Amino acid sequence: MASILAETPPLGQGFHWRHQLAVGAFGPDGSIELVEVQTPHIGGMVQFWRYDSQQGALVPTARTTGYTSHSIGSSNLDQTVAGDFNGDGQIELVITTQDRNAIVGLQRYEDTVQELWRLPLSAAPATNFVGLMLPDGRLGLAIGTADRLINVWLPGQQP
Repeated sequence: MASILAETPPLGQGFHWRHQLAVGAFGPDGSIELVEVQTPHIGGMVQFWRYDSQQGALVPTARTTGYTSHSIGSSNLDQTVAGDFNGDGQIELVITTQDRNAIVGLQRYEDTVQELWRLPLSAAPATNFVGLMLPDGRLGLAIGTADRLINVWLPGQQP
């Protein structure tokens, strides 16, 4: 049986939890980081973690608030996706705003997280987020919304 390599510290309060979203080359230097949203229903803090082999621990690298990975009570927890949607060579996290009226692309920088782009929604997301690999290698994005529409964005359509 494998042993645990590292753990985040506990949040310390009942009914508060961490929703792991992705692991990938989010670091500004291409380093592998884990990204989560803490307390997705109250505050929605997106936090990035990197494994520090010297400490044998996950250490936080950057955070921002105001985002969520799903609506409260939903069984659909796949309302985020990661990829290089703007074509700059670095992975973004695509996630909804806390009020669920827009999706945004978040990117890690040295010690901060910045919102690179924002797409308004006609209704809250209702399906998982899907990254679309186009024939030329660029990524598009598709989601279904509560107004029974499927929204598709292609590269260059982000504001």
